[in-house]
Amino acid sequence: MAKIATNTKYMIEASIEIKGIIEEKDIAGAIFGQTEGLVETNLRELQNQGKVGRIEIELKKQDNGTSRGAINIPTNLTQEETAIIAASIETIEKVGPCEAKVHISAITDVRIEKQQIIKSRALDLLSKMRSESLNTREFIQDIKDEIKVQKAVKFLGTTAGPDVEKNKDIIIVEGRADVLALLRAGVNNSIAIEGSKIKQEVIDFADGKNITLFVDGDKGGEIIARTISQKIKISFFAKAPDGKEVEELSPKDILLSLQKKHGHRPEASVFDKQHSLKKYNNNLNLRSAFKSKIVGPVKSNTNPILKKYLQELAGTQAIYLLDYRNAVMARVPQTDINEAVSHFGKKINSVLIDGKITPKIVKILQGLEKNIILVGTEKASNLKQPENILIFTENEI
Repeated sequence: MAKIATNTKYMIEASIEIKGIIEEKDIAGAIFGQTEGLVETNLRELQNQGKVGRIEIELKKQDNGTSRGAINIPTNLTQEETAIIAASIETIEKVGPCEAKVHISAITDVRIEKQQIIKSRALDLLSKMRSESLNTREFIQDIKDEIKVQKAVKFLGTTAGPDVEKNKDIIIVEGRADVLALLRAGVNNSIAIEGSKIKQEVIDFADGKNITLFVDGDKGGEIIARTISQKIKISFFAKAPDGKEVEELSPKDILLSLQKKHGHRPEASVFDKQHSLKKYNNNLNLRSAFKSKIVGPVKSNTNPILKKYLQELAGTQAIYLLDYRNAVMARVPQTDINEAVSHFGKKINSVLIDGKITPKIVKILQGLEKNIILVGTEKASNLKQPENILIFTENEI
C-alpha cells in the first residue's frame, strides 16, 4: 500500500486533453506506465517511499466525444526531481487507445501558502497581546509595521490607503508594495495603478483632485510618469532617489522624496541612466560600459553564480528566474515564461535561459518596465539591446 506523501513541498499542476471518452483510472495508468524508465525511480516506487503523494485527477467528458481534465501530483522531492517528473508526464501521447496531450501549467511551492497562513495567524495573535514585555525592540517594531500594513484597502479594484476615498490630496504610485511602503511612513492617501494600463475608474476618481505622482527613480519610473500624465492631470511629481524603487525606501526617505515634489514631469535627464547601468554592472561584476546597442563580449570579468546556474540548466531547455540576491525563485519551461513573468513581476532581477534569446522573450520582459539581466546560450542575430534589458550569452559573463 502506498504511503501518503507527508511534508509536501511542491504540487505539479497539469491539464490533459483526450480524443475519446475514458476514466480517471485510465489516466492514472498512463501516467505510471508511460513515465516508467524516463525517470531514475518510477512513480510507484516513489509513492511507496512517501516521496510522491496520491495523484488527483478531475475529468470532464465533453459533448463532442472528447475528455478534458486536471491532474495534481504532490511531491516531497527536490526542485530538480520534481521538474523532471513534470516534464516526463508531458511526454504522454495516449491514454488507452485514445490520443492525448498533457500540459504542465505550474509547479507551485505549497510551503509558501503555509507560510502566509502562519504569518497571518501570528499577526492576529500578536495584535491581541496586551503585554509589551518582549526583549527585542526590532522585533516589536516589525510587528507594529505589519499591523500598519493591514490598513491597506481594496478601492476601485486596486490597492489603496484607508484615507484615499475621503481625501482631496491623492498620491498615485505604481504597485501594491509602494502603497504598503507609504503606509509604513504614515502616508494613508495613496492608490496604486497596478499595471501599465490605468483603470478608467482610477482616472475618473482622480478628476478634480490634487494628484501627486510618486514613481521609482529609474527608467521605468520615467515611462510611468509619461504614461500617466497623458491620462490624468498631475499637480506634483515626486520620485525615489536615483536607482531606487519606492517600495524599498525607508519611511524617512519616502517623506523626504515627497517633500521634494515639484510641478514638472521628470525626464530622462533627471533619471540618472548611468546610475542604473552602474547598479547592473555591480550586480553582475561586469565593469565594461556599452559601446553600441548590441552588447559585445565581456570576457575579462565573469560571474561564477550565473555560470553555475547555466551549467545546471544545460540540456533542460528551461528558464531560471532570479531575484536581486541572485537566488532562484522559479525554474519553468520556456513555454511558460509569459505566465511566470506575470506571476513574479518586478521581483525578477535576472533571467537565465538554456537556449536562444529571441525578440519574443525580450518583448515579454520589457513589459515589466524595469531593468533586467537576460542571459542565454546564444542570441538571435536580429536582436537589439533594449534600454531596460542587459543581454549576454554564456560566453560573455
